[in-house]
Order: sequence, then structure tokens, then C-alpha cells
Amino acid sequence: MAKERQSNIELLRIIAMMLIVMHHLCLYAWPANTILPIEILRNLLIPSGKIGVDIFVLISGYFLSRGSVHFLSILKLLFQAWFYAAVLGGTCCVFCNSNFDMTTFIKSFLPGDGGLPWFVTSYLGMYLFAPWLAKFAADLNKRQFVHLIVVGFVVFSLIPIIPGCTFVTSGFSWFCFLFLVACYIRNFEIDRSIATKLIIGGGLFLFAAVLGGEAISIVFDGAIDFIIKYLMSMNAAPIAISSIGLFCLFKNLDIKCIRLVNLLAKGTFGVYLIHENVFFRDALWQRFSFVFSHGAFLTLPLILCSVFVVFVVLDAVDLLRLKFLEEPLLDFASKRFGCALDSIDRFLNG
Repeated sequence: MAKERQSNIELLRIIAMMLIVMHHLCLYAWPANTILPIEILRNLLIPSGKIGVDIFVLISGYFLSRGSVHFLSILKLLFQAWFYAAVLGGTCCVFCNSNFDMTTFIKSFLPGDGGLPWFVTSYLGMYLFAPWLAKFAADLNKRQFVHLIVVGFVVFSLIPIIPGCTFVTSGFSWFCFLFLVACYIRNFEIDRSIATKLIIGGGLFLFAAVLGGEAISIVFDGAIDFIIKYLMSMNAAPIAISSIGLFCLFKNLDIKCIRLVNLLAKGTFGVYLIHENVFFRDALWQRFSFVFSHGAFLTLPLILCSVFVVFVVLDAVDLLRLKFLEEPLLDFASKRFGCALDSIDRFLNG
């Protein structure tokens, strides 16, 4: 019988996905003609999704640093992405034919711009390199690791502040760097006090950047747009700092198995694939523009309630897919092609 997972990391998965949903609500549902307090609130919340993305990668890196990759996991991820591309694209074709485009539908199954969600392709790239990154990390002592992380932080998080200097950063390269950060956390630990300081420091950095940008925009029009563009990067300094702090804080929490939390965590990636689908995204978020049309005191509760509702509904959808479709198919594949899958796993892990 499989050992029940502790729920601290599973709870963090749920929070990370809710942060991503919040980011997309603030990005796509915002009407862009709100009063200043609501605009500031939106600008403070919109980087949340990038924190969620970084947390997902740190979780994977933490466990893969002492584990191994499996070809069946790759098939599972691709099947999940292709399933929602087919179902949501087909639904759009039948019920909203005016919004359906065959070229877009075909591209939604393939990597590249306008194709599979960028996270899927970047994550798969990192996943395939995980055994080799873990072997590299295992040979570093603590001092060497600290130097590596400092250099990586400067290259990936600070240099891109300079306009036009984002050439070193891609989803794949940043995910590989976060994987190495997770290896450091696994090998040398970061205690709760340092994690708390990272969260507070990253949060204050983010808060000051948004308020400062709004103030500068009074004199230099468009300054806030430049700052928000930087803060919406998953490699931005306050995003990276906050993500690492949150991950370390939850990793050190002593939360025993909570079955409901562990169950909901299984559907988190499905929530992302559904609400970010090219055919479903606009239809979903145009129904939530109302959250920004009320007073400043009501906007935050409306955002939080909307995020919760979207997450719960879409998570339930993916749990049904998992129970009645994916689990039987993967069980069949494991029994029918077990030897071949084991051979591929040995090759992938060197």
C-alpha cells in the first residue's frame, strides 16, 4: 500500500494554483478603466501567478533531486494536455463555431507559440534534464552551491531589469536554475527564520516597486507599465525571493495527512490546463470583469471568492477525468508495456 503523503506540500500546490488563477483573473478580466485604489490592488496581485509557477518548479525539483524521472510521467503530462486541447477545442467547434479556428486547434497540440501551454514545454525540458542536473548538484559543496546561486540570481533576476537584457532567460533555463535551488534546499536546508525573512523581504520589495511605480507614473507616464512587466516575470527578484521563502516555510511545516487536501492537490495541474486553454480562456474571464466594478473594499473579497470558485469547479472536473480515464489507461499501460517503460526509464536516468 502506498504511503500517504504529508499535506504540507500538497497544501502548497493548491495555494500555488490559486495564485496562478488569481494572476489570470487580474490579467484577463480587468477592464483597465478602474479607479486608482483598484488599479493598485490589481497591480499588487497580478505577480502572484509567477510566484505560483516558481513554487511548482521548486516542489518538483525538491523531490526529483533525490528521485528519478519516469517516461510514464511524461506520457501522463502530455495526455492530460492533449485531452483538454481536444475536448475544449472540440466543444468550441460545436457550440461556438464562430470562435473556432482549425489552425489554432492543431497548434494547441504542438510545442511553440500558440501551441501547448508554455509551462508544459518548459517543464518537460527541465524534467528530462533533471537526472543530470541532480548529478551535477550532488558534486557541489555548500560554498560552491552558494556561489552558483548568487551568480544565477544576478544573471536571471537582476540583469533583466535593464531594458533589452532578457536574452539569457527562457522558461527552460529558469526552471533548470530553480531545480538547482531546490537541490540546495534539499542538501543543506533553509530554516524557518530565513524563510520568513525571504517572504517578508520579497513582499516588501514587491509592494515598494508597485507603489513606487505608481508614484513615478505621475511624472513619467508609463513607468508603472514597465515595472509591472518586470514583476510579471517569474525570474523577477521579488518573485523568486518570495517563492523560495514560501516553499521553505511550507516544507518545514508539520502537517500530517489530510486526505481532502491531498485529493484536491491531484487536480491542480488540470485547473491550469483548463482555464488557460486558448478556446476557453476568454469565455471564462469575460464573466468575471464584475469583480473590478465595485468599491475598493469589495474588490479583494470578490477576487478571492472568484478564485476559490474557479479552482474548486475545475479541480473537480480534473479529478473526474483522473478517476475514470487516466488511472485506468495508465494502469493498462503499466501492465501491458511495463518492461519497455522500465528500459526507457533506465535510459533517461543514465
